[in-house]
Amino acid sequence: MPDLLGGQTVRAELIRDFQVLAVIDKSNSEKGYGPWTMVYDEAPAAGGEGAGPSPVVSAFSALAACTVVTLAGVARRRGMDLTRIRVEISGRPAFAGKAEAEEAAAEGRQVDQQAASKRILLEGSLSPEQLAILTRAAKFCPVNRMMAGGLYRFEEQITCTPASAQT
Repeated sequence: MPDLLGGQTVRAELIRDFQVLAVIDKSNSEKGYGPWTMVYDEAPAAGGEGAGPSPVVSAFSALAACTVVTLAGVARRRGMDLTRIRVEISGRPAFAGKAEAEEAAAEGRQVDQQAASKRILLEGSLSPEQLAILTRAAKFCPVNRMMAGGLYRFEEQITCTPASAQT
């Protein structure tokens, strides 16, 4: 299997209720990035403590950041006069509430696709051709492709080990 994460491993573990601790290892620290630790949580209304962004909010943040980085790279390589890139992601929650989400997951039900939008605001002196290039490039950011189902194929493996005996 190809090394999709550049040698890094992402681990996530439930630390309490809805709080998840995610750790990205330091195997790529020689390249100048990592390690990182992040906390994800749900809002109090959804049963969490609000100690961090929800995984969905985090995914949308990653999409916005990836789009900005992709467009900045294309503009730089092509010598475009682009002074500002801003990406706004908005959408509705996938479920009306925690109970509905838990029920759907327990029953293995597919939930209707939710509406989301990505708005890209650019500043600079761009020709219509350059704007068309950036419009196409925005669809090729890796997170956008992953969310659209066209970049990664996950092989899922679930194992269960017995809990340690409490003494």
